[in-house]
Amino acid sequence: MGPNFSVRELAVCALFGAMIFAEGLILGTAVISLTGIPATGSLLNMFFALMLIVIGIKLVPKFGAATLITAILGVLSIPTVINGPPGVQKVLITFLLGFLFDVIVYLGSRSNKSHIVAASVGAPGLILMVYVELLVLGLPGLAQLQPVLVPLMLANLVLGAAGAYTGLWVYEKKLKSRAFVSRIRC
Repeated sequence: MGPNFSVRELAVCALFGAMIFAEGLILGTAVISLTGIPATGSLLNMFFALMLIVIGIKLVPKFGAATLITAILGVLSIPTVINGPPGVQKVLITFLLGFLFDVIVYLGSRSNKSHIVAASVGAPGLILMVYVELLVLGLPGLAQLQPVLVPLMLANLVLGAAGAYTGLWVYEKKLKSRAFVSRIRC
């Protein structure tokens, strides 16, 4: 059976999922409103989102933590344009991305490099999944996203890696030695 999460760890995952949602609602929605192109909100959102995901899974170093964080983000974002057009389909998208993140970090023995690789794969992966979602469901915005898909994926690759690196730095230099971190793991 999978890892058992304590109530504290579940609360931390929920908190980080909610923080990413709040940050995405403010930053991501603003960009999408200005451009009218689906998934462009990630240009402001991706760095901070992946920074928070990395900090969250460093605080809760268990397989499944990224999946929980992103699934909570997906549920909260159902009625919004965060992580794609409104709808329940984004719960599956965010769940799969979180699971992919967990698998890459696990296969990389939870090394700092594995966190950066996971972010570098997941960030452009989200854009690709939104594109496929628009294509499969026949939703509007596909024509606007198509010409900027590859540049947007490349930008998100860089932003994801930078966000993960920053998250690792914040955890290692600012949070790791704090008393509350050891209390989370009790």
